[in-house]
Amino acid sequence: MLDCIMYKMSYYRFAEAAQMATGRYGFDRVRNTNIGVTDISLKYFEEVYTTEHWMVRIFEVKDQPSRDVQADTTKKAKNTLKRVSPSGKNRTPPVW
Repeated sequence: MLDCIMYKMSYYRFAEAAQMATGRYGFDRVRNTNIGVTDISLKYFEEVYTTEHWMVRIFEVKDQPSRDVQADTTKKAKNTLKRVSPSGKNRTPPVW
């Protein structure tokens, strides 16, 4: 459960805010316990807006980094190698 995206988005930056409110890092006052993971980082999302009491949180999908064009051409070059037909017609006959 600690790896699911809903948990990460819900508790992203929660430990910092809880420390300001309660003085204890990552303490959830409603559940009366510390949260499981306190150093959550988001890879594909970024926080855009959060209300004062965290009832509404809006996240935005980050842009994908541009792909390297040269890497794509080498991938295509590897796929265009000569292929042998399944019937073996292109094979050289064995030397006896």
